Amino acid sequence: GDYLSTAATNGRHNYVLELSSDIDSNAQNVSGNFPLRGETFEIAAVSAGIITTTYRSTTPTQIDVNDNDALIGKWEFSVDSVEDQTFYSVTLKNAGTASDGDFVDIFVRRTDGTALTDTVSQTVGDYVTLTFDPPFTVLEGDKITLEAVADIVDGAADTIQLTFEEANDVFSVGSLYG
Repeated sequence: GDYLSTAATNGRHNYVLELSSDIDSNAQNVSGNFPLRGETFEIAAVSAGIITTTYRSTTPTQIDVNDNDALIGKWEFSVDSVEDQTFYSVTLKNAGTASDGDFVDIFVRRTDGTALTDTVSQTVGDYVTLTFDPPFTVLEGDKITLEAVADIVDGAADTIQLTFEEANDVFSVGSLYG
């Protein structure tokens, strides 16, 4: 779980499972060496860096079946002036009507066409996770515009709308505070 932003500064926190009965599960049996104790974390009085995501429009807005490397999503990551951010992966959700398999060979590139991620064959349950290879860093106070592209193989009357559903769909690590 996440710690609340109101957690006391210098407070020390960890997770402990004292007994197997502390685990609420439908498993027939829970076993292990109890108690289980996680790492201890201390709350610091710092503000970590923030990444702001802004969706950008795609051109052309109409793509066709058999288009290769079609632009299906575009967004800008802006990094505040607290710390550099190194990006490791993104998870995108298709909120449009296109089905898994309608668009394939999905990857993320820079606007100059340089591929930044691995290529994933297709979405699964409308989701795709793309890993930056290698991870890349955006300096504090800077921004970068990225594009998702794919080959369109089916779904002529459908739409593709890529979104970030949760804040943790963007996996990055700050240079100072993590």
